[in-house]
Amino acid sequence: MRLWAKLALVLAPLVAGPVLALGWLSYQALGEDLEEAVARSLDSTLEAATAGLGTLVESARTNSALFAAAGPVERYARSTDEQERTALLQAPLLRLFYQYRDAYPEYQELRFLRPDGTREIRVAAPGLPDRQPSGAADPGFAAVSADPEPVSLSLHPGANPDDDTALLVYRRVTLPDNFLTRRDDSLRVRGYLALRVSFEPLWARLRNLPSGFPGVLILATPEGEVLFDSSGAWTGRRLPPALCAQPARPGPAEDPEAELQTWTPGPWLFKVRRSEPGFLALAALPAQTLAGPLNRLGLTTLALTGLAVALLCAVLIAWLWRLVLRPLAILRDAAERIGTGALRTAIPIAPTDEIGALAAAVRAMGEHLADHQEEIERLAFHDPLTGLPNRRLIRELLAARITTAAGDGRGLAVLFIDLDNFKQINDALGHGLGDTLLQSLARRLTGVAAPPAAEIHIGRFGGDEFLLVADHLSALEQAADLAQGILAATAEPFDLGGAQYVVTASIGITLYPQDADDADDLIRCADLAMYGAKARGRNALQFFSADLDSRVAARLQMENQLRLALPHGELSLHYQPIVELASGRLVSFEALLRWHSETLGWVGPAQFIPLAEETGLIGEIGRWVLAEVCRQVAAWRHAGYATVPVAVNVSAVQLQHECLVEPVRALLAEHRLSAADLQIEITESVLMERTLHQTGRLQALRALGLAIHIDDFGTGYSSLAYLQRLSVDCIKIDQGFVARLCRRDGDATLVTAMISLAHALHLRVIAEGIETQDQLEALRALGCDLGQGYLFARPAAAAEAARLLAGATPQVLMAAG
Repeated sequence: MRLWAKLALVLAPLVAGPVLALGWLSYQALGEDLEEAVARSLDSTLEAATAGLGTLVESARTNSALFAAAGPVERYARSTDEQERTALLQAPLLRLFYQYRDAYPEYQELRFLRPDGTREIRVAAPGLPDRQPSGAADPGFAAVSADPEPVSLSLHPGANPDDDTALLVYRRVTLPDNFLTRRDDSLRVRGYLALRVSFEPLWARLRNLPSGFPGVLILATPEGEVLFDSSGAWTGRRLPPALCAQPARPGPAEDPEAELQTWTPGPWLFKVRRSEPGFLALAALPAQTLAGPLNRLGLTTLALTGLAVALLCAVLIAWLWRLVLRPLAILRDAAERIGTGALRTAIPIAPTDEIGALAAAVRAMGEHLADHQEEIERLAFHDPLTGLPNRRLIRELLAARITTAAGDGRGLAVLFIDLDNFKQINDALGHGLGDTLLQSLARRLTGVAAPPAAEIHIGRFGGDEFLLVADHLSALEQAADLAQGILAATAEPFDLGGAQYVVTASIGITLYPQDADDADDLIRCADLAMYGAKARGRNALQFFSADLDSRVAARLQMENQLRLALPHGELSLHYQPIVELASGRLVSFEALLRWHSETLGWVGPAQFIPLAEETGLIGEIGRWVLAEVCRQVAAWRHAGYATVPVAVNVSAVQLQHECLVEPVRALLAEHRLSAADLQIEITESVLMERTLHQTGRLQALRALGLAIHIDDFGTGYSSLAYLQRLSVDCIKIDQGFVARLCRRDGDATLVTAMISLAHALHLRVIAEGIETQDQLEALRALGCDLGQGYLFARPAAAAEAARLLAGATPQVLMAAG
């Protein structure tokens, strides 16, 4: 049996008698206050409705007078020249009418009528039907013209669903013959301004007024056609004739009484008022509306209920203890046990009533909490993508294994695994396939065979980094064999999106207790060793050593200093001339980046450029180089020098991460340079970058008008299709080929082939690193177009480069250097 049924069996006999007596006493008092409360509510509702109607009508009168007095209306009305009215005055009047329509959305229609009632101008809301045919007088114009008042009001009943009831306002426009005549002299009727005013804004306000009114408010025509009904029951219908014939007050009632009438099948109390222009307002309330008396009845009921409760307390206490209090005490104890962590606890309450159902819900809640706690612990200590232990758990496992190894004197190894080319695959294929690769790699790593008697634990350390802990190792070679197995497993192709992709890994190995004796230091050493493996060319393993620590420290110091190089003004540009080999004429410069650190001194580009690419600083540095070159070319030109193009080396890393078209366009515009003043040099390896061709960034630079040069040509694996597709302007033969040009026939053959290939593709050729006269003569003989090197001039600061622009020969600059 349900709890409510048990309590009802006890309370019903004792409560029924007092409640019946209370109802009889209250009934008499309720009847006395009924009509007074209802009459006040009806009067306040009617007052709100009639006041709203009066405001709308008065506003329409006032606005029609303001509209009629507007300048465009008077000028149009006064003009008797039809051509002038149509050509000059009609457009301003239409514009004014549209402005009024925008300012007063409730004015659905504005018309200007001739004195005979025919329409000249009409501006109406979209979709509003035109009730006045062209050339015909307004249907209500006869009554309007006969009205002695300057403004006439009437109701327009809707003829169809698209034409709702509205207030029609006609304002007579009377003006003197000219502007100089006094207003009271020579007044003639010039036309009529007609407004159609929608009642919809008023209906919207009346739907919420007066606040809390529980009855029905109806506005109807004198004939009983319902225009507004707050309840919706009478919309589109007619009131009974008996209601329309009821006497009504034109304004607020002085007395608060209302007569009880029979309107619908039940008794209703109602009052009626009439309001301009011919509205019948009716407010009605059900006779059962007893808000005030019911409140007093509630207080009386409460008092009698209190007496009944006092009589029943002794009986109820015993029953409540057995039926409610004791089960609740059991539930409280169970909740306390759940709060202390005993989530799976027993609750000895049979599910026979609501409290039993509550006990079952508490048991289920404990089970769910236990399941969620287990899931939270799993997520807190395991990587959600691979299911492997996460950084926190693998570190704790390492710390526990160190404690065990210290006790039994056995060694252990920590392997820090980092994928070499994961970022490129992730960028090219998307994060979805990148996650698939990591999941596949995790399965491979867990399947790598452990050395005999050894136990391994693998965790995902973050991103594409994994940490492997191997204990009970008997020899150093076992750690190396384990690492080799991981390299082999990683290098096997991965099936991603229907294609085969190969990734490699770099592994750093550190040993306990030789390298460190706690978890954090072992992980740090393994991380350093991993960077050492990457420095060896990647796809390799590296054991930790003390000198490796010092090299990494030196690299870290260089990285920190490089981050300060731009803010401290330590970077500068030197310019090396590029000359035409046949004539020796200066044709361009190559801008070369130099770094003089206050701490490290001069640092070569071969050292800090790769570091800038790895750390992401290359983007900021590259943008500074482009800006500085543009600034310098503009400065030379401002100084009166005949400038030549300057070639700027752009890193492949920078091209992959940002589009340079808009920055370059902005720099050229800022310094008033043309695209011919700037050249872009990219390495040959850039041609093989798939993402650059997909994004079209090189093509966009070429489309801007910049010349594209391929640097270090011949050192990589170029594609002739890419050379043609990118519309490359020039290739630069790597200085290694030029250095061996006069010593090895094979290199001379290669240089000859590169020059012939370039000329066949209509490309110019620049030879880098020309240092001897023999090299120069050989290149001239092979038809090489341009050259640069120490034979002509060393890279020099902007001031010395300006001497060449002033007319000095490259050989003079070389001699000066």
